[in-house]
Amino acid sequence: AKAQEQRGEIEFHVLGNSLSHPVSKQSMLWLLGLHSVFAHQLTEMPREYISQLVFDPKHKTLAVIKDGTPIGGICFRTFPTQGFTEIVFCAVTSSKQVKGYGTHMMNHLKDYSTQRGIKHFLTFADEFAIGYFRKQGFSDDIKVARPVYAGYIKEYEGATLMHCELHPSLVYTQFSSVIRKQKEIVKELISQRQQDVQKVHPGLTCFKEGVRSIPVDSIPGLREIGWKPQARVQRASRPEESADPDKLSATFSTILNAVKVHVNAWPFLKPVSAVTVPDYYDLIKYPMDIKTMFDRLKKGYYVTRRLFMADMARIFSNCRLYNSPETEYIRLVDDIRFKDLNITEHSRDEFHLNQAFVVVNEMWENHTVPYVIDKDFSDTERNGIYRAIEEIQDNSCITFPPYNDSIHAHYVTIVKDLNHPNTSSSHIGCLKKGLQYVNFGYEMLTKEDYKYTIRHELLHVLGFYNHQTRPDRDRYVELHMENSDLKDTDDIKETYMKLLAPKEDRAFQIPFDYKSVMLYDEYPYNKNRMPVLVSKMKDEKISSRTEKESLSNCDKIAINLFYRCPGKIYNDSTINNCYK
Repeated sequence: AKAQEQRGEIEFHVLGNSLSHPVSKQSMLWLLGLHSVFAHQLTEMPREYISQLVFDPKHKTLAVIKDGTPIGGICFRTFPTQGFTEIVFCAVTSSKQVKGYGTHMMNHLKDYSTQRGIKHFLTFADEFAIGYFRKQGFSDDIKVARPVYAGYIKEYEGATLMHCELHPSLVYTQFSSVIRKQKEIVKELISQRQQDVQKVHPGLTCFKEGVRSIPVDSIPGLREIGWKPQARVQRASRPEESADPDKLSATFSTILNAVKVHVNAWPFLKPVSAVTVPDYYDLIKYPMDIKTMFDRLKKGYYVTRRLFMADMARIFSNCRLYNSPETEYIRLVDDIRFKDLNITEHSRDEFHLNQAFVVVNEMWENHTVPYVIDKDFSDTERNGIYRAIEEIQDNSCITFPPYNDSIHAHYVTIVKDLNHPNTSSSHIGCLKKGLQYVNFGYEMLTKEDYKYTIRHELLHVLGFYNHQTRPDRDRYVELHMENSDLKDTDDIKETYMKLLAPKEDRAFQIPFDYKSVMLYDEYPYNKNRMPVLVSKMKDEKISSRTEKESLSNCDKIAINLFYRCPGKIYNDSTINNCYK
């Protein structure tokens, strides 16, 4: 088909009816011919229905013309605000099939669509068409959020919804020739190296002479065939991993002894008995208690603060997971406070261990955040919000149902601030006062970094503070307020840059994360294009807002830990290395 196009034997035209301007006689004749092709090839489709869509001004048809007659085509409708095209009919005259027309026709439509900013195809395929669409790159794994297309496309009984993601950098009509050329280049490179590859070297004799090991790169022939030693990239050690072991052990011992003598700590002093509570270990997969922590401390297990904090937090999270909210055990765990323990302020501030004892009042009940989206948002802006909500739901136990006043006491209304272009805001957590707002300035969701902005505010709604206000911020980030236009008297400076008390940190035992959507970029409130936030880690850079298009791995784990999501259990290594 491609060769025939190059010889001028076939042509491709995008046709469509119109109510606003005259349509040429030739175009109408071709549309009639396409109607005939679709009717003959798609026998299950009523002719009246085919006529309705082929001649509908909202639909267009890509036609393959041979000798002045249509021999195939794709009828489609584009939804620019939704970012996708729906393929309605696709057929080639039976006598012209198995000649590559179908593939070349689809490639033309892909190029036509990417040139207009469309990155997704959706279609409902019957059992006979699924094979064809799979060959064209379609899959039944739908990558588009359902709210984006629901109510827009036509659904067919007994058919399978299929999706194809388009890449703007590809020229699909040239794709096969590019791949062919690449294969030729690879084949030529292999041919050029064949002599070195086929060369036979004598075996190593050094081991017979008593040598036990040799460097890999000293083996004859390895470098000639392209082997290179693996580069070893060493991460700069995190501050908490280089603390004095004796100091850590002494402080951990002090904390454990203080918890041990607390009046409410008696349920957590030793492992839960499987005889007394037979189903405990069916639900709790990672049990923890004070006695086990003492044993681990003696064996030198707690080489970092995070390992200790993780176990301490697990004691209380296990309690909340197993027991009902109204039980005595929940009251006991909620009444344990660091301020009641005999621990110095230095230990509290230095090790930030209050995080293990956080009592959460701002969590949304039943992991549910009812919401309403203001009518002032465009379809594109609304879809951006839907995608962010869907990402949170897919990676946690959080759900965002539409608000229903008969069942929901508290809810969020997401509004477009028509008075301010460049601000966004949200309350931290659930207000427990009925309605609360998330505000987006009227230009915020049209900017390149809109994905970051939406996710940042939604995590505020869930109860998370800005990452640069973490108690341990100054270990990881330098703050240069001289480059900021915030004044010392500004409330905004107090809100966005002041360090939290450890007990307020919603990240629990999650490491500092330079990729978190809750961390500003290097230039917040900047006045001279000099950075306000600078990483202290040589191998870490603060990601820009446009680079944070989705939640980081640490963000996802933090949500699940904060809300104690059922089934979301992480070992120490996963938590401590989530930023890698």
